[in-house]
Amino acid sequence: VAAAKHHTVCLAEGTGEVYTWGCNKEGRLGYKAVDSQPTPRKVAAIKERVVQIAAANKHSVAVTSAGDLLTWGCNAKGQLGYGTTDAGCNATPRLVEALRSGCVKKASASKSHTIVLTKNAEVWTFGYSKVTPQRVFFGAAESRSGARGKKIEYHNDHTAIFRPDMVEVAGGGAPPPPPPR
Repeated sequence: VAAAKHHTVCLAEGTGEVYTWGCNKEGRLGYKAVDSQPTPRKVAAIKERVVQIAAANKHSVAVTSAGDLLTWGCNAKGQLGYGTTDAGCNATPRLVEALRSGCVKKASASKSHTIVLTKNAEVWTFGYSKVTPQRVFFGAAESRSGARGKKIEYHNDHTAIFRPDMVEVAGGGAPPPPPPR
């Protein structure tokens, strides 16, 4: 289960089917024609077996058993990886063409970006107006030791990339202050 602020994405064990419910603004549930869905509903547009899911405030992602990445929802910051910043509704799950080679192992969805870990430990990210996937290079450490990503995690606007030798953290600003009492 991947729970976001206003919607939930669930992966059915055994079948690899994806179910969503909650607010469907900007198509974050993966289907059209409803404003909200109070109970789990299958995302019929996904024909492939899915092995991993993630959800953020306004978009959702799925990794297929073939190692492809599907994304849907809001794309205002390029977080869907389509090569555009179409802020409208992207309700139909779509393949991220730049990562089509079947190399995706895991994906995480953050507020305005998506981060991907490949099967050969490369880390790719898109969003925050970088509309096509960009590989994350670890500079001298990578060229010296071959150090690459081992695990990826996110929270809101922050991403952590776990490497065998260290943890890299990148991200945006602090959360807003609490309201006055």
